[in-house]
Amino acid sequence: MSERRIVRYIRGQPTRAFERIPGRRAECLDAFTYSLAARVLINIDLDRRETELSSAAAPESEMTVFKSAFLSR
Repeated sequence: MSERRIVRYIRGQPTRAFERIPGRRAECLDAFTYSLAARVLINIDLDRRETELSSAAAPESEMTVFKSAFLSR
């Protein structure tokens, strides 16, 4: 939402481009785009992964708790 699509004419041909809107931040949009690209690269099947985790053969994962010395001051 920090960019807008504009049409510029280069040598008489319309060319679509995206232009940043001044004053708007783009970190959230960038993070979302990077996460979509990572998901495509990993090629994970979410339905298969859900059945793997919900099956009885799935190992029970124990939560590891790290206690900070800072909190016990």
